[in-house]
Amino acid sequence: TGTWRTQKPVYLHKTCTGCKFCVIHCPDGCVSGDKKIYDV
Repeated sequence: TGTWRTQKPVYLHKTCTGCKFCVIHCPDGCVSGDKKIYDV
């Protein structure tokens, strides 16, 4: 499954552009949200 189990991603609300890249590529589906508000 790659290195996602050994590395911790950092989510910064102030740099979020609303591209949904984090929602699509989250391996555990722990990122969710609507429009420009995302919860980790």
